[in-house]
Amino acid sequence: MVHRSIHAGVAVLGAALWMAAAPNPEESKAPPQAARPNFVMIVLDDFETQSLWVLEQVQKRLATEGASFEQHFVSLPLCCPSRASIFTGQFAHNHGVLSNVGRFGGLERFRELKREAETLPVWLQRAGYRTGLVGKYLNHYGADRRSGGIPPGWNSWHAILEDRTASNGNYWMNDDGRLSQGKEYQTDRLARLGAEFVTAQDARPFFLYVAPGAPHLPADPAPEHASAFLDLVLPRSPSFDEQDVSDKPAFLRKADPLNSGDVHRLQRFYRRRLQTLLSVDALVVQILDALERAGRLHDTYVFFTSDNGYLHGQHRFPGGKNAPYEEAIKVPLIVRGPAVPRAVRLDQLVSNVDYAPTLLELAGLAVPASVDGQSFAPLLRSDPPPADRWRQAVLVEHWETGDPFPIPTFHLLRLQHEVYVEYITGESEYYDLRLDPYQLENGQARLTPSQRQRLSERLAALQASVGAACGAAMAPAAPPPAARLP
Repeated sequence: MVHRSIHAGVAVLGAALWMAAAPNPEESKAPPQAARPNFVMIVLDDFETQSLWVLEQVQKRLATEGASFEQHFVSLPLCCPSRASIFTGQFAHNHGVLSNVGRFGGLERFRELKREAETLPVWLQRAGYRTGLVGKYLNHYGADRRSGGIPPGWNSWHAILEDRTASNGNYWMNDDGRLSQGKEYQTDRLARLGAEFVTAQDARPFFLYVAPGAPHLPADPAPEHASAFLDLVLPRSPSFDEQDVSDKPAFLRKADPLNSGDVHRLQRFYRRRLQTLLSVDALVVQILDALERAGRLHDTYVFFTSDNGYLHGQHRFPGGKNAPYEEAIKVPLIVRGPAVPRAVRLDQLVSNVDYAPTLLELAGLAVPASVDGQSFAPLLRSDPPPADRWRQAVLVEHWETGDPFPIPTFHLLRLQHEVYVEYITGESEYYDLRLDPYQLENGQARLTPSQRQRLSERLAALQASVGAACGAAMAPAAPPPAARLP
């Protein structure tokens, strides 16, 4: 029997690859500083696409006013590696943060490798941006109740200390170098601080990174939301407590089916997670209203996303995220801003390693050679390149780094409609999502040798890629027909 926690801490999945066309030189010229747009990036914690319906104001104020990405993936579905990818624009195999904890994880690893010196806020600050963080930074920041310091690149700093205490007035923050204990509901405080940042009397363009803890454990709702969704039943897709796992890798074949206690915990936690999201909805409204009052909404890009997804019982996972399945690696991404078309849905593949180059291009700034991702700014225009002229795959990574969880190291290739996974154990998985959207039947045994070789070689090229080579590895150069099952 395998320990039931094949969930919360299993190291990492991730995603990314590139589009083809080079940017227009005329478009990449830096505009005058006064003409540069502002950026607000809102990054939730463990928020899955399936729960987006709860956020009514996000739908109304962001999705209907901007672009929703239907094929957006994280490069590693685990908090710290994913956030490190957001800040650096790199895959985990290049930035080196492979887990939340241990020798290869957490803020300690990020600092050991001196990654803080070259990040998105550093690059924007150098170009004259006023930068601010409100909320979660990287795992283990201030975990010993010490300040953790203020990293390079930030003008304003309001970071939650990772002491994992409740969010109802029982948490600590570093406010510009001064420790303070929270007295108000955490998400409400972050909303207030974010609104204050965007309305400050300062002519410089700004970058605000807002990272609430919701809906992550302990999922403490605000008192006014504690009675919401009490009758809501936990969704049960065909993959919920998957019955036949005989064709899955060994780690999943050994997993126990969910019992009544597991289902009860999942039900309760699911409702609490949704309750916390109601405060996130209010946070988004408060920041958008503040931008409007300050006369800055028209020249501000707002990005709304999550660091990874979450499984609620799918494939026998009694909660968690570090798995090679859609619920863990696919997360929402909504963008509204100057000239972004309203209420559009995009099917082009994008990844969290693309945020940094996208913001830099929108600001008219050069993208450092260290960046693996590629700007998706062309997708935010009225005439975006079609999906067949965009990147054709994304990479997802995971390492077994000594954590007491059973998923072995693997790498995953996510094509437009297909998923191919290779494990260090020699096992593999393949799914055509057009035929099997819930990933119930592992089709790897029915791949032809040539199909398997083509997928494996493409995956290997991405595993070894660095910087601009990542784009070359995934350019939409007429690949052979997709590896569909016979």
